[in-house]
Amino acid sequence: MAWDPEQLTEQANDSLRRSHEADPELSPWGLYSWADASPACGGGVGAFQWFDSIDDVLAWVTDLSPAVFTSFDEEDEWLIFRAGLRQIAQGFLENPEQGLKQFNAQLKGLHQIDWIGAWPDLVSGPDAYCQKIRRHFREDWDSEKPDESSSAIKPDELGKFRQFIEDYGL
Repeated sequence: MAWDPEQLTEQANDSLRRSHEADPELSPWGLYSWADASPACGGGVGAFQWFDSIDDVLAWVTDLSPAVFTSFDEEDEWLIFRAGLRQIAQGFLENPEQGLKQFNAQLKGLHQIDWIGAWPDLVSGPDAYCQKIRRHFREDWDSEKPDESSSAIKPDELGKFRQFIEDYGL
């Protein structure tokens, strides 16, 4: 099959849209990333995306995400870039923090990933990023009692939290 960069970009954008619209309770593995370009070009705009498995998250990062933010005119250029991302993905589960740093170094100028994890962690996990999101949800960024504003999302807050996550970064 002939190399078609436009088809790759279209596939990547369609996947981005579908994963952003996915239900995090049904597709519980996610990521949050944002465009790493100047603000005039949409830089800083980000979104949560949701997938069925961590493998699906990593496949999106390696096989589609770059094509949302740039065009690869030459197939060899794309294959080399993708191979570097796939190598990072192979060791991601062994050291997620290091993997995230490596992804972001490779993706600099395209997009940056702030978080890869599971929906239950975002709702109640101890990770600093998850706590930060819960503080933002509760509009308590600089709380003197951060434990209260970053505590687990309560059942009566879950609907509003899901809406917040859907709109976060956009």
